[in-house]
Amino acid sequence: MPGNSLRDISLVKALISDYYYDLPSPVGGFRSIPSPKDYGVPRWEGKPEDNAKMIRTVAKAIGCSYVGIIDLNDHKLGPITNLFYSEMAVKFEEGIGDYKLQGLNTICYPSNCRYLIVLVPQMKSIYKRFGNFTTLATAGQDSTDKVLHLAKMMNFLHGIGYLGFEIRSPLPPLEILTGIGEYNRTHGPPITPAFGNECLSGTFSILTDLPLAPSNPIDMGILKYCENCLKCAVACPSGAIDKNKLPSWEINTGPWNASNDHKGYKNNSFKCMEFIVNNIATGFRPRLMGHCMNCVYSCPFTRAKMLDSHLKPLPNIVPTLSIDRENTRHFWEIDLPEFGMMSILNTPRMGENNVRDGEVMKHISQ
Repeated sequence: MPGNSLRDISLVKALISDYYYDLPSPVGGFRSIPSPKDYGVPRWEGKPEDNAKMIRTVAKAIGCSYVGIIDLNDHKLGPITNLFYSEMAVKFEEGIGDYKLQGLNTICYPSNCRYLIVLVPQMKSIYKRFGNFTTLATAGQDSTDKVLHLAKMMNFLHGIGYLGFEIRSPLPPLEILTGIGEYNRTHGPPITPAFGNECLSGTFSILTDLPLAPSNPIDMGILKYCENCLKCAVACPSGAIDKNKLPSWEINTGPWNASNDHKGYKNNSFKCMEFIVNNIATGFRPRLMGHCMNCVYSCPFTRAKMLDSHLKPLPNIVPTLSIDRENTRHFWEIDLPEFGMMSILNTPRMGENNVRDGEVMKHISQ
């Protein structure tokens, strides 16, 4: 890959190696720790509200920033099968205590597995700010880390006596339905209160029989703001983002595009993917990896959450899409926070060295 040093290439490939992608998520979920039966004790029992609080605590412990919960018995969601997509058909069956395979193309889950846990880790944003190549480290590592998050949450569920199955779902709708974020002009990841739309990859969902109180959608006025903002549409190098003021029922459909069952912006996701393949992901073919991230970092809601007014963890850098490799070399010269996430709370040493406003550090030390 011309223009990238050996250490650049080695770091990115180490973070997003095919080895991690090929780690299997068992059909029955991860169950590698003792269950209540192994201890000779009854399984955990709690109220749905208390259980939901418990799951949020576990989610934070394993590295997820947002947790949403859906009760699949909520008829406002419409047909349950619309929330699943898989190479196998999904069915729910009475009278079974665990999953079972029905032929070669159908999986049956117990009917009491009616709760979906939606988990969103914070993106490792610093990697994205050093040019196209290092954006791969974020997009890829968030996805490969998903296996670890899955294993830890599923093992916790198993340890307290419940089932947990990875479910392949259309994640943006789930994030919106559970109040993790709101729909926006990018027609992709929802904009979240804490991180803007910096939750692009690594999101996953788990089906469980643990009774959980569902979370509700939120309304921060994001969609109304998007009507007049247009910053992401202007910043998009492929012209994939709709510049019309209002969303419409007439949206693009087909491969890499949305379905026409909702009101949205008429974006062309195929143009976005075509740009990525032709300009960013060439070094990793045939696996498509990488994002240009202009839509993410041009968004005022993302930029407002990046703590730039209080931190200076990075040198002055050029826009994400720059091909200036000198910018990438700065990556090796800064004091990176853990996992590449800008946070003065979990990196006090870095925060102390870089905070400009002394008032901020007073709050941190309290």
